[in-house]
Amino acid sequence: MDHNVELDYALLAEWARVNASGSLTVIDGSFLRVSAPLGTLFPIAVAGRIRFLHAPYEANVRVQFEMSEGPTLSFETLATAEEETSYGEGRRHVLFALNTQLPVLAPGRYKVGIFLNEDLARELYFTTVPSS
Repeated sequence: MDHNVELDYALLAEWARVNASGSLTVIDGSFLRVSAPLGTLFPIAVAGRIRFLHAPYEANVRVQFEMSEGPTLSFETLATAEEETSYGEGRRHVLFALNTQLPVLAPGRYKVGIFLNEDLARELYFTTVPSS
């Protein structure tokens, strides 16, 4: 386990972005259930803040979606905290927002894993309920 990097917080949302001002905008955040017709795609975002306790101020970040029916979908990037922040003591942070669409293949549970340098930092869950 990497003791230099930690996931401060993370949430699921319908849409999210990192603003130039250094804040997050999130729409319909922290849901636990999605209602959508079978065979359609629904929008989903994963957003949060990664905190670095000391240099190096970078981490490999992977967000992995596991569906009860269907494939696993994974996104990976290198997150770098380039600017000093108000944490002090050499600490920095970086915000992230990932927007994508997932298929509703069957009713069931989805698991979203957030990995930092290949270590599981958080698991978030939601269920899909078919609508007509």
